[in-house]
Amino acid sequence: MPSNEDDKDHSQTNRTRSACMSIASLPLEVIEKIIEYVRFISLIENLDTHGFQAQRKSSLALVPMDKHRQRYIMSLDYRTPLLDSLQSLGAVSRSFHQLCRPLLWKTPKQNLVFPTRLPIPIALWTKNILPREGVWVRSFTCSLKSLTSYEEDPLRQSGRYDNTVARKIGGCRKHTKSCNCLIRELLSLQTVAGLLAQCPNLIVLDLTFPMADSSHDQSPTHDAVALVAFLTRLIPVISRLTNLRHLWLRNLNFSALTNEISTQLFRSLPLLESFSASTLTWNPEHTSKTLDTGLPLSQLKHLSRLYLCRVAFVNRSWFRDPWPRFITDLHLEDCPNINPTIAHDLIPLIAPNLRRLHLQLSSSVGVSPDWCRAHQFDLPALTELNLELYDHNLLPCFQACKNLDRVQCNAIAPSHWKTVRDHLCDSTWPKITHLILYGCSIYESEIHTPENQDAVGHRDQIREFCDHARILIDLRCPILE
Repeated sequence: MPSNEDDKDHSQTNRTRSACMSIASLPLEVIEKIIEYVRFISLIENLDTHGFQAQRKSSLALVPMDKHRQRYIMSLDYRTPLLDSLQSLGAVSRSFHQLCRPLLWKTPKQNLVFPTRLPIPIALWTKNILPREGVWVRSFTCSLKSLTSYEEDPLRQSGRYDNTVARKIGGCRKHTKSCNCLIRELLSLQTVAGLLAQCPNLIVLDLTFPMADSSHDQSPTHDAVALVAFLTRLIPVISRLTNLRHLWLRNLNFSALTNEISTQLFRSLPLLESFSASTLTWNPEHTSKTLDTGLPLSQLKHLSRLYLCRVAFVNRSWFRDPWPRFITDLHLEDCPNINPTIAHDLIPLIAPNLRRLHLQLSSSVGVSPDWCRAHQFDLPALTELNLELYDHNLLPCFQACKNLDRVQCNAIAPSHWKTVRDHLCDSTWPKITHLILYGCSIYESEIHTPENQDAVGHRDQIREFCDHARILIDLRCPILE
């Protein structure tokens, strides 16, 4: 005789099946509206990082991948996977999966990020998921593993343990998700090339390159040789992503690039709308080599956003190239070849219609003899300005930008508060509605120095002016004990 529990399960299954059949009988446009609403619910579920995502992680079990390599561990979820509402609806039937598929990859949490949150062997992606779903993927983010030798062929790196976790040498042998002795395995170039080949319709690509391996006695020259070999194989793969609109290259030693590689990269991506590049390490060798990136970048007719952090290839060579007038968003941070004079001359040249500017000059650059604080940036369309004032107070150089709506100043030294007060209270920017001011951290013992006492008075006057002018203000000046 069947038990009551069996009867309940059978009844629940029948009700679920009947409900699905009822929905499937609706007109297609009604079903699409339902799916769109379910997607909205899924977005809310995925925002609850301490609830829904935590439940997913709690279902994780870590097991050794094989008997011979006990150090490597993968994820094994032996229970029914916890799905959000949209994923659950897509799992109901093949017809619902086909309808939900485009939206599944539009959800921000579904954009591919490697290493993935769960340490699943990469073969599951390359041989199972992406051959079926890769055409729907629009965003791809990954961190690449370093080469163990500068003579190593990047495409011969073993990718067997990519995306799993490994126990640190000497670490404990507990296979628990909370064990802090586990480190993630990054992706080899061969794996990345295979993944990108299965995602031909990418719009966003974000790559973090490997840092120099300090455990090996290798010179910067050897690291550069390895990176050139790396890029020589990777750039052609990226070049085939003809729909790419946004490209991030993080932690890249640009001194290892050649003009041929950079030209091949940018000329093969004619639809590129934004390019972002950064490096975490900088040394004098980076400025000793001239890299002509200005010309291929200036030929991108759709480029509207440039984000450049600690890169040396932004230099006077960019003055030679005829730039389009489409760049509206520019971020220059700690670029070693940019001083106040070059910034003043270059920015209006490459972006005369600029709307948003983040400018942080490196503390290592000096001021040219021909520099004058009376120089004004000619940027009539500028509405948002973000400056760091500690080493180079360029705020007075933007008096002519009368359309500024939002101004942010970071690292304001005590001696700079008077300048900020004067330009604000004199109604230099009549359209400003939002002001963000972050002062330098000061020690409690320095609060009562004459300079800081004056700064306190200037900040009070700024607050009073903003209250009277109905300007939204966020003013902070941390005090250290």
